[in-house]
Amino acid sequence: MYKRQRDSSRLLHYEGALRPEFQGDWKPDAGFNRFGTDVVATMYPAINDIVEWVKTTKDERPLIMCEYSHAMGNSNGSLSDYWDVIRENHGLQGGFIWDWVDQGLDPEDKEQWKFGGDFGDKPNDANFCINGLVWPNRKAHPAMHEFKKLVQPINADAIDLQKGKLELLNRRYFTGFEDILLEWMLEIDGDTVQKGIIKTLKANPGQKMPIRLNLQEPEVLPGQEVYLYLCYILKNPCKWADSGHKFGWDQFRIKEFEKNSDRACYVLQNHYLPNVSISKKSIKIESDQGLISFESNSGRLKQISFGGREFLASSPQLNVWRAPTDNDGVKAWIGNEEKYSSNLISVSTLNRWLNSGLDQLKLTNQICKVSEDFTCLNYGINNGPKQIRFSDMEKNLDQSILQIEVEHQYSCGSISNAFVHYIYWHVFQDLTVWMENKVVVHEELNDLPRIGISFQLQEGFEEFEWFGHGPHESYCDRSAGVRVGCFNSTVNDQYVPYIVPQEHGNKTGLRWITLKDGDISGILISSSSLFEGSVSHFSDEMLFSTSHAFKLKPCPETFVYLDHRQRGLGTGSCGPDTLEKYLIHSGNYHFDYFLRPFDARNSNKNH
Repeated sequence: MYKRQRDSSRLLHYEGALRPEFQGDWKPDAGFNRFGTDVVATMYPAINDIVEWVKTTKDERPLIMCEYSHAMGNSNGSLSDYWDVIRENHGLQGGFIWDWVDQGLDPEDKEQWKFGGDFGDKPNDANFCINGLVWPNRKAHPAMHEFKKLVQPINADAIDLQKGKLELLNRRYFTGFEDILLEWMLEIDGDTVQKGIIKTLKANPGQKMPIRLNLQEPEVLPGQEVYLYLCYILKNPCKWADSGHKFGWDQFRIKEFEKNSDRACYVLQNHYLPNVSISKKSIKIESDQGLISFESNSGRLKQISFGGREFLASSPQLNVWRAPTDNDGVKAWIGNEEKYSSNLISVSTLNRWLNSGLDQLKLTNQICKVSEDFTCLNYGINNGPKQIRFSDMEKNLDQSILQIEVEHQYSCGSISNAFVHYIYWHVFQDLTVWMENKVVVHEELNDLPRIGISFQLQEGFEEFEWFGHGPHESYCDRSAGVRVGCFNSTVNDQYVPYIVPQEHGNKTGLRWITLKDGDISGILISSSSLFEGSVSHFSDEMLFSTSHAFKLKPCPETFVYLDHRQRGLGTGSCGPDTLEKYLIHSGNYHFDYFLRPFDARNSNKNH
């Protein structure tokens, strides 16, 4: 009553008015407790709940989520799903991401961020205050790029891309486009082949304007991808940004410019026929260029030697585990009975994974045989979006010189046949290795962290290049803020220093990656389908067992993670778990990878 009488001109926002029971569910009834709040202020609602509310309510108050998309660690999954329904439904006005900044302390001024319990303080909530979109030093988390993309003030829609026709929408409510210019680039496999600029844009608030770009149809080789990239840039400095600040961007694939082909575009190099030798211990393929070696009993790939350089520090093997994110589970709470008795989603998720033994797979049976018949393990099976250049590798089987068929059975927890991993290794004359995979997941394992393979490269493979989503990390439920392109980095720079070490650095939509040892040796990795992956100097085991980022010590080797799928991030540390469509269930999974070593001094890698 006092608030209304003191200043009746102000809107009143009070989340507690809709939850009369402490920590209870919010009341969606029309007009409920109107005297206490002028907006429907929900706390961490599920997307389907706010959609149901806006479709059925007779309440004229707007719904503004007082907290949503909990930003703890590597988080903010499904932020784009929230914004899809916000823009589609009148009455949903957005919300407040919790929180702005990681509330870590650095008493020694070394950027060694600490949190609850690090100062002898009891009780404490460990790192539950480390939940911001920026680090304590105000550097942005990768998720900030996702949010920036979703709320950018200008958006483009394609009208006729072949003719360069698009339409720009001004999402602003009070100003036009006078302060914005547009730069555009036409890219083929990440290389810019045309570009231009529009210095004057005119659209009133909430209005659209047509534009036409002077696009010329480029020369495109079979299998190449063509993208139009638009970038919106601040013309002049203002109070909050310097000139050249990027408001946002849009990207469109122009398939009409691409050349389809019925033939495989992955060209195998011609070389003298290698020598194949088979013994009780090993299966070796040796040529003037190098050596490929497998274990005879297990069928594991043990050695890639090319141009005098050794590549592998460990063999490729099945990988279903990831270093848990804070949304998977707050690892500082493991063993805390009070937290484990709560209904927090993240507690139950990590607890379930650990109880299932997903972090400790045990190989219980292995079968390996050299086949006289060259066939495909996954022939005719749809594994997802195909890459034209690699989609017909089975047509190249007549050029292969060896096929090895492998079966590995793994147990975890109480399940003896938790995973069965079938592998067909195809080796070609140029020492390209094609690894076909089929993984059968036991029906009781219905929520996996990831499904893929992992291995280590020898020290020195530091230069990292990829064609896919970038330039920063992305996940299946947090990929609106990345674009398709060709990006260069280092393995060291792929590390994202979340204050509590956890899964990081993933790339979605990968077409290929390369890792190089300076200008001498390199390896190309690709697939017939789009895939995910990351490279790091830290293993998942290191990340999981380390409490603070400043305690991590990098390994000289490079850990390579290649995923058919990785679970989404969600916001389960305080809010809804990962959406159903971003989970990995039991069943059969089919995927493949190509491994091609090359001499960086005289090779174009043949992407």
